[in-house]
Amino acid sequence: DHRVDKSLGYQTRTLLCVPLRSATGEVIGAFEAINKLQGNFTDEDEATLVELAAQASIALANTQDRQQLIESRRQISDQAAERVHFVGQCPAIEALRSTIRRVAQTDLAVLVLGENGTGKDVVAQSIHYQSARRDQPLISVNCAALPETLIESELFGHEKGAFTDARDARAGK
Repeated sequence: DHRVDKSLGYQTRTLLCVPLRSATGEVIGAFEAINKLQGNFTDEDEATLVELAAQASIALANTQDRQQLIESRRQISDQAAERVHFVGQCPAIEALRSTIRRVAQTDLAVLVLGENGTGKDVVAQSIHYQSARRDQPLISVNCAALPETLIESELFGHEKGAFTDARDARAGK
């Protein structure tokens, strides 16, 4: 379309264009080269452009798949965050909410202590879902359920041979 050249002040002398196809063969765009520096485009140029278009198509599909996964993960974390609620308006609950908001803005590891049934897991979830890491997995560990000898290994991991039963290196939670 010479109108494009005219509007851009450009002159197209040679043009090579190949379709950009999805994995199913559907045409999703075009891949083109304009104005070869010397001479006309050759069959080898066309074969190269076809290969580049195939690679670009794969990259586009991977990018779209990744975007869908990121969006799905965000939706899942939003749904999980909506299920975490504190009930009550008393000063102690309001103070707890304020503390959670402040802690959630930091990049610190948090240890939540309290009696059985006081909502430690709800506090941990609230901190997580109000933080910048909300789209990452939440790993909650009930330390009271672990023997004292295993807590360090469970939380921080260990290297092979660090103790008698350490046959393999293991990452901590």
